[in-house]
Amino acid sequence: YEWPALWFGALGRDTASLRAFMKAYDPNQSLDAAFYRRAMAFTLLHEFGGLMITQTLRRMGDPEPRTLDELQTLLWRA
Repeated sequence: YEWPALWFGALGRDTASLRAFMKAYDPNQSLDAAFYRRAMAFTLLHEFGGLMITQTLRRMGDPEPRTLDELQTLLWRA
């Protein structure tokens, strides 16, 4: 549940930082498609998920994703 706060906040959506953090947290955790799908689900469930999504998309120039997969790609680029 707290991966979105880490990703959008402390790590600033930096992929290298996420990889380093996860390697230290759990070396067996694979950052694969399943991980990112769960991360997106937790983003939508997070108490501040809407705010995180809105702020991130605004910083990106307000793209208009048409599908959940497009939104996930924009928010959780691997």
